[in-house]
Parts: sequence; structure tokens; C-alpha cells
Amino acid sequence: MNINLQINRLDNRPLQTLNPQIIDMNHEETLIVCAQFRLHGLSHNNLDERTEFLKNLRRLEPKGVVLSENNMDCSSNGCVDFPMGFSRRVSTCGNFWT
Repeated sequence: MNINLQINRLDNRPLQTLNPQIIDMNHEETLIVCAQFRLHGLSHNNLDERTEFLKNLRRLEPKGVVLSENNMDCSSNGCVDFPMGFSRRVSTCGNFWT
């Protein structure tokens, strides 16, 4: 396999503002996004930063997405126990794939 791989890290950028210019996207390239352990840092309350991030991610039309979260405390106000948080995460992922 001859794979030409380039990894661009986007440190210190708000995830919900991703766009082709920020990631320096070339239409001849295959975009794979790795957003592991990032959603818990975004609010899912009134303005719902998570949904905005996932909508923007979908607009980029990546060929692949690595999206996983571990079981840890949420950073948003009003979060409750693990079952409620898990239900919200499943709902968020459902918004992305529909």
C-alpha cells in the first residue's frame, strides 16, 4: 500500500466553527476527521454547540469520522448522571447521521 498521509491538527480552534478554509481542505484529498474525546467539552444546552459542530462536520463531507467519547463528567451546566448523559450523546450522534 502506498498511502500519502498528512495529519493537520487544529489545536486551539473552536470545533463548532470548522470550515474548509480553516482545515486547508483540498478537493483532491480524502478527508478523515478524528474528533475523539472532544464532544464532552462542547455545550449541549440552549445553543447546543455539539449539534453545530456535527452539522459543520457533515457539511465538510468527510470520507471517514472517528468519534468516540469516554465515560467522564460533562462540562455543561445541568448535566446529570451517566444514563441521562449517554442518552443525550446517542441523540447527538443520531442528529449527525440523519
